[in-house]
Amino acid sequence: MEEILYYFDKPIDETLISDTFQKAYGIPLNIKSWEWRFLNNPVTEKVYINYIEINGVLAAYYAVSPVNILIDGQSHKIALSNMTMTHPDHQGKGYFKMLAKDLYKKLKEDGYIGVFGFANQNSHYGFRKNLGWIDLAGLNSFSVDKNDFRLNLLKKIEGANYTEAALNLSHIQRAKELICSKQKIVPDRSENFLSWRLLKNPSNQYHTLLVEVENDLKGILFFKFYNGSIDIMECYYTNQSELDPHLTLINAISYLIAKYNMRVNMWSNLHSSEHLTLEKYGFKESNFLTYFGVIPFVSKPGLTDLRTWHYRFIDSDVF
Repeated sequence: MEEILYYFDKPIDETLISDTFQKAYGIPLNIKSWEWRFLNNPVTEKVYINYIEINGVLAAYYAVSPVNILIDGQSHKIALSNMTMTHPDHQGKGYFKMLAKDLYKKLKEDGYIGVFGFANQNSHYGFRKNLGWIDLAGLNSFSVDKNDFRLNLLKKIEGANYTEAALNLSHIQRAKELICSKQKIVPDRSENFLSWRLLKNPSNQYHTLLVEVENDLKGILFFKFYNGSIDIMECYYTNQSELDPHLTLINAISYLIAKYNMRVNMWSNLHSSEHLTLEKYGFKESNFLTYFGVIPFVSKPGLTDLRTWHYRFIDSDVF
């Protein structure tokens, strides 16, 4: 059996990582994004990557990204499954299964409650067949464009002002005045996480839309432009009972659609009342994007039940 090595014991030469990535996927690796996600992770300095090296070649590699997650308000450590690759000369030898099981053992020893992630159609089979992956959902593009948005149904927020700007730290700090979800399970939305995920991201430029009424903050959207459309990364709303949080979200989306005439995309839990409201205004599920699932190491109520989860594009490593 080949020896499994660990990045935290023996770091890999980045040229080997880039070479295997290029040969495995046919595209160059963005090394700055790789360093940001794995070497500069805000949760821990320990890099959870294991690999097999054969004759100076990175034969196989698996990496996860530690994340904090709240379950009923209590913080737990979980890992986002990120990057698996096998050099073409070493495929079909079972290295991915070997590395994943080994890395999961290390994570469990270090107090992680499991692994979650967004598996593509190439990796999903192996995760589910060999690694205890439990499917929560198949996530599609959930979108609306200007022609389909039902503006005639919109109840406008009286006196609302909309301020759009490139995202900065003050926007993240102001988000603490609001909430993003009342779900049982919510991945990290701390200032530390948001600053790392959005402000320090080397690949994407994110923007903010603030919704205020007489200088009273009612909602915030974090979003980005991509391929002629708008991806909503996360949205926050006031917990004040007099204002429907769905109304804040719909009005913010209406503002963006009117200004940019672009399709708006987001992820919304299928079981939520929010999802139903978005459907009412013209959002539709269309093309398949990814499988959303979890590999639990311990039993935690709700962890394998989609209805308990809050998730957005911000939780994926793709957007």
